[in-house]
Amino acid sequence: MIRLTWVWLGCLAQQWGIGLRFRLYALMGAIAIGVAATASTATTTLDFEDVPDGTSLTNQYQSRGVTISGVTAYNTVGHATFPPVSGTNVAYSEGLAHFQFNAGISGNVTSVSAYLSGVANVGIFAFDSANNQVAQSTLSSDATNAFLSVTTSGNAIAKIQIHNGGTSFAIDDLSFTSTGTVASLYGATALSLGGNAGTITPQGINASGQAAGTATLAGNGRRPGELRAFAWLGSAIQDLGTLGGRSSMANAINPSGKVVGTAQNGRGQMHAFLWTAGDGMIDLGTLGGNNSVANAINGSGQIVGTSQVRRDGQHAFLWINGGLTDLGTLGGSGSSAAAINDAGRIVGAAQNRDGQQRAFSWMSSEGMVDLGTLGGKTSAAAAVNSDGRVIGSAQTASGQLHAFAWPSSDGMADLGTLGGKDSTAVGINNSGEVIGRAQTASGTWHAFLWRQTGGGMLDLGTLGGKTSTAAAINYAGVVVGTAQTASGEWRAFAWSSVSGMVDLNSRLTGAPAGIKLSGALAVSDDGAIVVQTNQGLMLLRPQ
Repeated sequence: MIRLTWVWLGCLAQQWGIGLRFRLYALMGAIAIGVAATASTATTTLDFEDVPDGTSLTNQYQSRGVTISGVTAYNTVGHATFPPVSGTNVAYSEGLAHFQFNAGISGNVTSVSAYLSGVANVGIFAFDSANNQVAQSTLSSDATNAFLSVTTSGNAIAKIQIHNGGTSFAIDDLSFTSTGTVASLYGATALSLGGNAGTITPQGINASGQAAGTATLAGNGRRPGELRAFAWLGSAIQDLGTLGGRSSMANAINPSGKVVGTAQNGRGQMHAFLWTAGDGMIDLGTLGGNNSVANAINGSGQIVGTSQVRRDGQHAFLWINGGLTDLGTLGGSGSSAAAINDAGRIVGAAQNRDGQQRAFSWMSSEGMVDLGTLGGKTSAAAAVNSDGRVIGSAQTASGQLHAFAWPSSDGMADLGTLGGKDSTAVGINNSGEVIGRAQTASGTWHAFLWRQTGGGMLDLGTLGGKTSTAAAINYAGVVVGTAQTASGEWRAFAWSSVSGMVDLNSRLTGAPAGIKLSGALAVSDDGAIVVQTNQGLMLLRPQ
């Protein structure tokens, strides 16, 4: 069964002998959902609003898997020649626009569309990696903001050209749809503060591959170094420091590079913190007790976590613009917030009047709502996507632990297993795809993927051994985690519907001698992966 259990903050702290002096609720039950064995797709749109007027487009969208030539950003304010579809900017070309896709980041591109303003015969021409033309679509007459698209069911689109033989034209809202894929090669960057151990949560990497987690400082030969929160914002790893004490841990980073976690102050208490590049580490305080921890932050900078209250117990909190709000409970003594989406929906677990742990959803307009169970007594929510879809684990009437999704036509939907008794899940992307692990009929645990399109859970298999578990999923449906080999070794893997399960040890280039990747912990939308190794944490980037 799921319990709201008192645990020392961070198993790593215990393993490394670091005596952190407080305890917080831990959600002892992961989450999952099921999946049809069809390819996962994602659509990316370039609206050109983030590029200054007059700037040549080159590698500004490289993190999304696209490099561009022959195009300039053009602000249309006060100019009616090329009106935009959205915003104020368009992409202007004097005759030939070139868009190259990096499949290691973008995935395998199957369709491209755009709004074109130009004369007859301006068109989109698509080519595969061997430079064979696979599709085209052209304007039949002069047009303004005409929608054109190209699609291929065969070889993936490696590049497109937009032209009509020399006449200028404008492009707006260029979109491409792709299926997730695992890169053929990854370069490795060490995420080390001097020690050889560290960890990161799935929320510890943002869409552009900036990362925040926890690593050890160099030890003194007799004991490991202290735990420290770190951030990697694109060039070098940075020790985020503490609040006056010895240790700190980072739990999440948002799209702006803001980091949250918990850090020790000069009195030995652990307090939730917010770190920014401009202001450094800021103490978020508590709800009257001694200790607190921040677990997640959304794009608007709203932060959720758990704090001790003045009386016994701990409550979920929301921090906005300098103030903590106590989210309360479901009638019991404790609650904990696990995640928040950009709409402000918060999910986690709270005790009811009977002392049972229940998954909850909280919105400012609704307050805390009990999401129920699958017939048993307990449940816990672990994640929420942009659409407000919540996943978690809940007890069934027979006492088993099953993954759930909420909402459904029946309230909480049971996502089942892979033929065994139990299942758990750890992540959901904005397409509604959920990953985790589930028991098979033989009792072993396998990583799974579930999609809203139906078909039940998809067993992602192993690397030849008995067991695997999924840790994170990105927008394109690339799943990362840990799997056993036939010899029983644990290896980091990446899985996609195109590539299947891939041992990331086989995809490294220029890696240090003797390195072994034992587990993949987080994956960004641009394809970067954070892995555990025998030499500490490393960030892998598609090459």
